[in-house]
Amino acid sequence: MSTQFPLSKTPAEYLSVRQVAELLGVTTRTIWKLSAARKFPAPVRLTPRLPRWKRAEIDAHIEALAAVIS
Repeated sequence: MSTQFPLSKTPAEYLSVRQVAELLGVTTRTIWKLSAARKFPAPVRLTPRLPRWKRAEIDAHIEALAAVIS
C-alpha cells in the first residue's frame, strides 16, 4: 500500500525542487539539469506529478561535495 501526501502535508524529510534549489543557492533549472546528468540525487515521485528529494540524500550529497573541496 502506498501513501500519498497532499502538497501541504508532505513530510519534512522530503523537499521540493524549489526548497532544494534554495538550500544550495542555485536555480531550480540547475537542480533538474544536475539530476538529469546524474550528478545529483534523483527525486522520488510521491505521485506521478509530485517529485521530491529526500533530505538525507541532499545532506549526504552536500557533505560529499564539501569533502572533495577540502
